[in-house]
Amino acid sequence: MDENKLQYTEHEVTNTKRARKLYHSIGAPSTKNFKMILQSNMIKNCPVTVQDIDLAMKIYGPDIAYLKGKMV
Repeated sequence: MDENKLQYTEHEVTNTKRARKLYHSIGAPSTKNFKMILQSNMIKNCPVTVQDIDLAMKIYGPDIAYLKGKMV
């Protein structure tokens, strides 16, 4: 994970942290649903973009909380 962070700017890493924090605060939906929520402006004045979500997936990988909740 730390090696992945080195490939991106500090601003991009900060945005991915913000995206992950928002992801957990709305209940860890699937990535597809999370992108849909942002694209349809369901959260007003949200600083997180779909590109931030994509970068978070590249840096951190799939979310462990989501995987534990969905797998048997």
